[in-house]
Amino acid sequence: MKIFSILVFMLFSASAFSGANTSFTQTGVISEESGHSNTIIINDTAYRIDSNTNVHALVRHGELGPQLPAGELIGFNTTNEENSELPYVTDIWLLNAN
Repeated sequence: MKIFSILVFMLFSASAFSGANTSFTQTGVISEESGHSNTIIINDTAYRIDSNTNVHALVRHGELGPQLPAGELIGFNTTNEENSELPYVTDIWLLNAN
């Protein structure tokens, strides 16, 4: 019964991840950490982010949210807003997260 429970959990986990939306239109490397700023630098280009930017990543125990360190390879989507000079990042996927 224990093996059956483990197999069911593994199948459920695999189906949950395979159904996740993972389509991004751009890739890049974070050049500078955003810190508490609303700007992130990706491939030496500035983009705007905020608390509504979706970061698709696992969060380690004790962390409040995913970390976006310099040097991290990411996939991301952007949109241009009329009231901003910088493109807005709507979604980020960590591609080489450890």
